[in-house]
Amino acid sequence: IRSKSSSVAAGAVARAASTRGLAVSASKTLPRAAFAAKNAAQRAHGAATRRSFAAEAAPAKAAAPAASAPGAITSPSGSFKVEMKPGGVAMVTMDLKGKPMNVLGVTFLEEMPSIVESLEKDAAVKVIVFISGKKDFIAGADIPMFAEVAVRGKEAVKVEVCQRAQGFFNAMEAGKPKIAAISGAALGGGCEFALACHYRVAAVNASIGTPEVQLGLLPRAG
Repeated sequence: IRSKSSSVAAGAVARAASTRGLAVSASKTLPRAAFAAKNAAQRAHGAATRRSFAAEAAPAKAAAPAASAPGAITSPSGSFKVEMKPGGVAMVTMDLKGKPMNVLGVTFLEEMPSIVESLEKDAAVKVIVFISGKKDFIAGADIPMFAEVAVRGKEAVKVEVCQRAQGFFNAMEAGKPKIAAISGAALGGGCEFALACHYRVAAVNASIGTPEVQLGLLPRAG
């Protein structure tokens, strides 16, 4: 009974080891040649299993970065990118460099009007869509810029900021159809920019308004 139990146990261990790719001594139950052949097969199986596990565990290689779209144009600061889409749609992506959010400041007022003007003159462009490359659309005015202008007096604020922005927004309203694709905050000047567009499409997380009125300030650019 003991001999029979030992033989059964040895066979069970050999079968269990085989499923894990391990070589187990079975010299009491197999002839030497058969054992050698079985051992070699087990080692090959084990190596193949380890390679399979290694392949599954290896981190996937990062995909190569997508190439820039043909015909894409970037502004001098790199903050605005224009891409042509089918149907004469010009998509303008706003992503101010060095800023956590898009704001109406020097870079915006210096580069965006010329971008819009060039698209207005391009006969291939039928409609202009504005989107944000950041979490928010346009969060409002660039407060440090306003502070710098304010030290030169009210007339400087009126001419350099208010009238300049008003002239740009008036030009936007008069030109080709424009769409503001709003995601996140479009506040203050961002709200006025969206209103200067002919159409507005808002994501479910959009927040639109002029919170400056709660501080006794009137929207200055619209």
